[in-house]
Amino acid sequence: MPAIHIHAHVESDTLHLPELLPLIGKDVDIIVYEKEDGGSRHERLKAFLQTAGSIDIDADAIASLREASRL
Repeated sequence: MPAIHIHAHVESDTLHLPELLPLIGKDVDIIVYEKEDGGSRHERLKAFLQTAGSIDIDADAIASLREASRL
């Protein structure tokens, strides 16, 4: 399923989004949320990667959950 990420500043309740032309006539979900001021994409990625390295993973718990979720 293709996804389109549109960065825009909303100035009215009428939007013109030419990126949606390929989706005309198709069923879609449209989700709009206010962008948080979390720094640049690079800064957010750097913070994520620094945090990811400090997460302890319980391999036994993961194996147990995978086994429990089998059909």
